[in-house]
Amino acid sequence: MNETAKLKSCPFCGGEAKIDQWDRDRKCVCCTQCHIYTQPYSEAEIAVEHWNRRATENPQPLALSELHEMEGEPVYVKCLTVPELSCWGHRDESSVTGHQGNFFDDDYGTVWQAYRTKPERSGK
Repeated sequence: MNETAKLKSCPFCGGEAKIDQWDRDRKCVCCTQCHIYTQPYSEAEIAVEHWNRRATENPQPLALSELHEMEGEPVYVKCLTVPELSCWGHRDESSVTGHQGNFFDDDYGTVWQAYRTKPERSGK
């Protein structure tokens, strides 16, 4: 079975996706353009399933409990206090790490919120 034929384009930049060997026992799916990737899985089919999952057109902020279940997955961080710090990041045990820094669970909902996809900007 050719898993690459089933891959959707990157949900973040539209780039081509491919299956990569993460380590000896696990595989992930990554974008060949922006290099975002899924967490590693023991089976390529599981990585493909996670990669191909898409959110709704009008994303809602994740509940903190939902965010806790997304360890290793990419999320969009909307910084509520300094919007310029909003960025993509990866979820770990107690925070999201992005190129703008770490966003900690203790500040969730007051300083920042997380989304599966980047929310559209409001014209207001």
